[in-house]
Amino acid sequence: MKRPISFFATMWMSLILCFGGNVLAQSGQLDSSEADALEFLLIYSAQKSQEYGGLGEAWEEIFLTEYAVDEDHHVEALENLAQQFAVEIDDSWWGCFTVLWEVSELDFLCDLFSARAWRDEWNSMISGLAFLEELSIRELKQAIAGTDEQLLIDAYMEMLDVTYTHLLGFASILHDDPSDYEAQLIGQIEVDLGLAYAIGVSEENFVINPGLNDAWYEQATDGQGFFITVYPESATVFVGWFTFDMEFPGPDAIAGLGDACQRWLTAQGPYAGNQADLVVYNSSGGLFDTSLPHPELAPIGSIVLQFENCESGTVSYDLPGVGLSGVVAIQRLAPDNVAACETAVIAPPH
Repeated sequence: MKRPISFFATMWMSLILCFGGNVLAQSGQLDSSEADALEFLLIYSAQKSQEYGGLGEAWEEIFLTEYAVDEDHHVEALENLAQQFAVEIDDSWWGCFTVLWEVSELDFLCDLFSARAWRDEWNSMISGLAFLEELSIRELKQAIAGTDEQLLIDAYMEMLDVTYTHLLGFASILHDDPSDYEAQLIGQIEVDLGLAYAIGVSEENFVINPGLNDAWYEQATDGQGFFITVYPESATVFVGWFTFDMEFPGPDAIAGLGDACQRWLTAQGPYAGNQADLVVYNSSGGLFDTSLPHPELAPIGSIVLQFENCESGTVSYDLPGVGLSGVVAIQRLAPDNVAACETAVIAPPH
């Protein structure tokens, strides 16, 4: 684990030294330290965007691609500020950065980036990326403390919020409880406060996402439950509800397969934020593994599906045709997708 962290530390610290204290142009409105901080943060965000975008494609991980988009937004905002304060950004830093790749770790890094089956290295690389976010936190706080320009402070504060969410995303992958994440660069208390802040933001702004795709149930009615599937492109949720009839069937009831008391309901509808409004359907008229006759779907009521977080939610149902209504508190059957859900939640909307 230490080798990737060491590489990233060397890479970015060297980048700081490449142009630390060497302001390429000043406007007269910013002093040298303010202009230097603006330049570094712009360059640093641009490089992080490239790293996250490339890794997102190589790993087929959407959240890293989203993080790259966040960094692109930072670059755009900082470019506007640089223009407004007449701070010229010289692209000669690319040459400086290129030198950093001519190190012994280059072969190791290239192998790591190109491999598809290196999940054993996953935690090491996530730790390295978390290090980059810690460095962002440190530099942003120093930049905020070193300026009285409100435009800069506002931009840096917004970037800091997003940086905390990125760090929380990596911490959530590394640990079941992200608060177990150990600081690598800045103080542990500073990291803990940042993670707590990001957790609070994510809980207040929970959004339904594909990380919720799973089997859900209520402990009190174990053996019944819901299969939930989120389709983000159409902002739709599909639910399969596996339950039983309201009363046991009579002794003459016959079921060739399964139990005569079993019921399969489905629900589908749009979602926004943490809530989905679904129409409930009853399926009937079909036969096992047979195309004909076609099953019939009859709407019998509605469901309001709400999630508090990635591990708990409620199903509020109203089935007026049979006189049933109520609320079911649901939880995941297995925790495997919790980290993916939390990572999706804390990626800010674009």
